[in-house]
Amino acid sequence: MVSKDERIEELETLKDEHKKLVAHHEKTKEEINEDKVVQIDNLRKQMLLQIRAVKIKMLNMNEDQLVGTTKLTVIQNAQLTGELDYQSK
Repeated sequence: MVSKDERIEELETLKDEHKKLVAHHEKTKEEINEDKVVQIDNLRKQMLLQIRAVKIKMLNMNEDQLVGTTKLTVIQNAQLTGELDYQSK
């Protein structure tokens, strides 16, 4: 039969093991949270870079379209001026 002292010793051993497991769990949880924060920060930085790249691309497209539209407007103005000169004679 198991004595009272042996049961108490076993209980103390289990309590110590439980404390170690709880401490290990807390440490693991903190490491996961720290990793999560780092990953979110990296994603945020990547998104900002992508947003800036798309913004620059869109601005360049707008400038290219403006150049084309301006050339077309100049040509149309020249044509209208020629027609007005012809009609005014």
